[in-house]
Amino acid sequence: MSKEKPLVCAYYFRNWHPNRQNDKWHGKGWTEWNLVKCATPRFEGHKQPKVPLTHGCSGIYYCTRQ
Repeated sequence: MSKEKPLVCAYYFRNWHPNRQNDKWHGKGWTEWNLVKCATPRFEGHKQPKVPLTHGCSGIYYCTRQ
């Protein structure tokens, strides 16, 4: 068994969260979740759109309440 420690990396994709740049380019409140909501199945068994857990936020895609 290897004794090397794994390299752990974090990936931050800012378009999943509201920000000024998205507001300027796409309109206020736009995030990548807008694209996810419009997804359609591409083949049999492809379940789209994916809907994230709401965590008490009544079905919205981006919520800061936990």
